[in-house]
Amino acid sequence: MNAMVTKSIPSIFLVDDDKVFLSALSHRLKQEDEFHADIKSFSSGEECIQNLILRPQIIVLDYYLNSDCSTAMNGLETLKKIKDISPDIDVIMLSSQNDMGITVEVMKCGAYDYVSKSRKTFSRIKDAIANTLISKAKKEAYSPEGTNVRKEDFNHLVYHMSHDFREPLVTTLGVLNLAKKEIKDKQALRYFNMIGKSNEKLDFLLLSFNKIQSINLCHLQKIKIDFQKILSNSVKSANENRITQTQIRISPDFKNDFFSDETLMYYLFQSLILNAISYKETEISNVVSLTRNKENLVIEFFTWNMTIPPEFQDKIFDMFFRLKPWSTGLELYLVKKIVQKLGGQVQLSDEPMKGTVFTIMLPYEPRMSTN
Repeated sequence: MNAMVTKSIPSIFLVDDDKVFLSALSHRLKQEDEFHADIKSFSSGEECIQNLILRPQIIVLDYYLNSDCSTAMNGLETLKKIKDISPDIDVIMLSSQNDMGITVEVMKCGAYDYVSKSRKTFSRIKDAIANTLISKAKKEAYSPEGTNVRKEDFNHLVYHMSHDFREPLVTTLGVLNLAKKEIKDKQALRYFNMIGKSNEKLDFLLLSFNKIQSINLCHLQKIKIDFQKILSNSVKSANENRITQTQIRISPDFKNDFFSDETLMYYLFQSLILNAISYKETEISNVVSLTRNKENLVIEFFTWNMTIPPEFQDKIFDMFFRLKPWSTGLELYLVKKIVQKLGGQVQLSDEPMKGTVFTIMLPYEPRMSTN
């Protein structure tokens, strides 16, 4: 029998002799859904040291801890003591002074980050904690001792952060589009269009990361796949993000009785279409052929006038590999991830003077890949 594994909750200590600030910081952090942390507050370095037996992962520590009691340990002394007892604890130092000398001093003593108190203190502490958790998740996920639970924690964190990063970016794109309607100066409009294109590429990159993590996290939900609907929605979505038109044709003799995860199938076709669009900015013509052999659904996705040089064909599914500078290098990586999740295989072949064919074979009873 397998033991039940529970998702770990990060433990965070807050240490500051300013009790009003300490209470406000604790309250704000406990309201953050992003962390789901066990937060404990202490007003002295001594109290913090006594409770290290609780094994916190992160300590937010004030540099000046002896303002009320001159004999109390200050923040630097507390930091050194923490690192002596438990070097793996990440310490984020706080100070009311934006002093480079203090920054250098605490970093030399092993602090993970340094935050000066200001009107943006909370958001900076929040960012520092998030960066610390990401760093810890990476170390755990890719260490020999890393477990699937740790990897899942990291995937959840990246998924939510990529979603959060997109919110201000989408707002910026909306404001840019409104501003362009009011601008009459051609040179200024050209600059705004350049900014808009760069932001759109960044938005698409974040959206791709969001998809990668959702693929890692999802549990397959099998329903009967309406390929005509999925392909239509995939083309529509691709054309909203790119200016190119795409034509899709489905073989009329295909018997539509395939069950799979609808979201992953949508991502699959969308990624194939976006890859074709990223390769060539003129109009792209794609032909989708759906057939069935003894055990598999066979999808042949053919793109006219697109060829992949033989020397690059073994790299084409690698993350960030791109043949064109405007590509994200994630479209075909997503295709590979989805096909693996569905327990299938994908192959690439070229037809000289015609185009490229991606052949995807998916089992008729999709299973979640353990890879």
